[in-house]
Amino acid sequence: MHKIIVVGLGILLMSAPCNLFAVATDSLYKLDFPKIDQASYARVTLTESGGKLIEVKLPEDGPAGDEPPAHLEDFNFDGYPDLAVFRNAGNVQIFYDVYLFDPSRQKFILNKKLSSMPCVEAQLATKTVFSSCNHGSACENWTETYSWSENKLTLIAREGTKCSSKEGCYYEYSEGLKNNKFGTIQSKLICE
Repeated sequence: MHKIIVVGLGILLMSAPCNLFAVATDSLYKLDFPKIDQASYARVTLTESGGKLIEVKLPEDGPAGDEPPAHLEDFNFDGYPDLAVFRNAGNVQIFYDVYLFDPSRQKFILNKKLSSMPCVEAQLATKTVFSSCNHGSACENWTETYSWSENKLTLIAREGTKCSSKEGCYYEYSEGLKNNKFGTIQSKLICE
C-alpha cells in the first residue's frame, strides 16, 4: 500500500508510511509514493481524473524520523499546492527541491531559489517564506524571511548569530528593510 497525502482547499492531510488514513471528498490533488522498478517516487495526480501532474524520483536516503519524503505546501500563496521533495540533509540543514504549480500550464516547475533555502517553509498567516536553519559554523546561524513581489522572492529580514574575534563572544544581530534598503537593524556583542 502507498502512503497518500491529499490536498484540497488548503487542507493538508498526512499519513504515516504505508498507511492510507483519509481522503477528503473535496480534495483536488493527491500525493502518493509509489515504488517503480525498486525506486521510490513522489507523484501528484488530480484526484477526480487521476491525471498525473508530476512524478519525481526520491533519493535513496530519505529524511530522518517520520518526516515525509515529500509534501504539498502553497509556497507562493496563489491558492495552489506546490511540491517540496526531500533532496538531502546535513547535521543542521535540510534541503527540498521545491516545484511551484503553474495553473495556466497545469504543470509543476522547479524553483531554484526556494530549492536553495535550507528548512524552507511557507508562513501562510504573514504570506512570507521562512528559511530556518542557515548555518555557516558553530557560531554562525541565522534565519531568513522572504516575501513575494511580482513573482520574485525578496529578502525582508535576517536574524542570527555571527562569530566574534573576542574569545568566548559572539554577535546577535537582526537585519531588515529600512527606508527600502536592506541593512543592520540591531547588533549586540554577547560574552559568556
